Amino acid sequence: MKSLRKIFLGAAIGALLSLGTAVAGDVGVNAWHYQPSLVGNWQFVMTVRFDAPDCTTAEPIPFGPNPFPGLITYHDGGTLNEYASRSPVSVRSTGFGAWKQTGKRSYRARYTFMEFDSNGLLWRTMVVESDIKLNKKSDGYTGVNRLVSTDISGNAVNICATVEGVRFEA
Repeated sequence: MKSLRKIFLGAAIGALLSLGTAVAGDVGVNAWHYQPSLVGNWQFVMTVRFDAPDCTTAEPIPFGPNPFPGLITYHDGGTLNEYASRSPVSVRSTGFGAWKQTGKRSYRARYTFMEFDSNGLLWRTMVVESDIKLNKKSDGYTGVNRLVSTDISGNAVNICATVEGVRFEA
């Protein structure tokens, strides 16, 4: 019964927020542009770098495709799905994780994916923690990622990366 009340309360708050947007005179598909939001589909380019306190000035790792493109969807409610093209589809899973807003245009995300050897056996897992800053138009972002690559023996390697995203719209 408490769950039903929470759902009803959430729906009522959502309706009031929608009404407030309509009263302000902006309705329709672009109304979300006036509320900084990460929700939606994004294309990104990531540059993997050697681990350093200031990832933005660290040297890029000189092997593999680098920088490389990827796709990420930030779902309403705080979950996300990600896929990047640095590793072939045959050896890398989709990334799954969560995100939250930490400031007006600031966000923190955390996701994980698995990589497999040529026999299809798990080789390593990767955990990515992102600090993201949305631009004023809410159509792009920049960020710093901290990655931890852990092989099946438990050996961990820290990596950092910079990322730039552009909203993918219809």
